[in-house]
Amino acid sequence: MLGLFLFFLAGSDGTKIAPPAHMFWAWEKPEDLYSLPIDKAGIALLVQTLRLSEKGVMALKRRQKIQYPPGVYMLATTRIEVNPGTTPEQLNSLMPTVLNHLRPFLKDPRFNGIQIDFDATVSQRAFYRKLVQAVHMEMPSDLWFSVTCLASWAVSDAWLADFPVDEWVPMYFQMGLDGPTIQRHLKKDKRLRLSTHSAGLDPNEKVPLPASIDRIYWFQRPTWTEDTVQNCLKVVP
Repeated sequence: MLGLFLFFLAGSDGTKIAPPAHMFWAWEKPEDLYSLPIDKAGIALLVQTLRLSEKGVMALKRRQKIQYPPGVYMLATTRIEVNPGTTPEQLNSLMPTVLNHLRPFLKDPRFNGIQIDFDATVSQRAFYRKLVQAVHMEMPSDLWFSVTCLASWAVSDAWLADFPVDEWVPMYFQMGLDGPTIQRHLKKDKRLRLSTHSAGLDPNEKVPLPASIDRIYWFQRPTWTEDTVQNCLKVVP
């Protein structure tokens, strides 16, 4: 179990360190990423899922173990889900509680930064913007701030372009009804409305890479194996 939750000081000299070219999402399942080459790969570790509703915030902390090599680059990823029917006013009232659940990871020496994963609906966008601004105000200068976004937000909407973050990660997998339209756009015109150099991909789905991508976040539902990791590392962003 060497390397299990090993403490690592991120940017100990006060400088902000960008993620490597390959980042592997480690979702709520046991993972063994101990053989990950730390010179070119890192981990976006799901540390908690926050479920918001009119009743409050339910925090589901990570329960599954993960093994990783000493010194690996890591982001603390928080997934936010909102119960249907929760009003914007109710969401705003939950802001202090959400921030309280995020704050520990702004001080946790295991992580080089944090990432928020929130598929906000149109009515939830104002809340998301306020949340990101509030987190930004408290972020230490040496921590990386990443947010995921739907692929459609990068291709046609870009409503979050003014977020004070270090990167946006459009997720080009499991795109649902928007998938064919986004695929056609990326084949015809690789430019994005959202200025980002990162992309979220599933190694089991073929998607044309947008232009100017130099970092890939990898996601898959099955547990990572050494073979699938090595296949991902062969892809040059």
